[in-house]
Amino acid sequence: MLQRDDFGGDEGRLRKIDAEALADESVEETQSILNALQGKTVGFVLAEKRRIVIETTDGNRFYFSGIASA
Repeated sequence: MLQRDDFGGDEGRLRKIDAEALADESVEETQSILNALQGKTVGFVLAEKRRIVIETTDGNRFYFSGIASA
């Protein structure tokens, strides 16, 4: 997915972003959150501009990142 050039400054340089791998990772992360929510009761939901925050009644918070569309 993200690859850094080993030669150069301390931060390295970004060489390539694999958009497909990034999308796959996002789907996997979302499925992981949904799996964690199974059997829990949602107590609060906040829709922000770039993410959704879900808080369960046991106090755990889950974050879905992305750009909301109309």
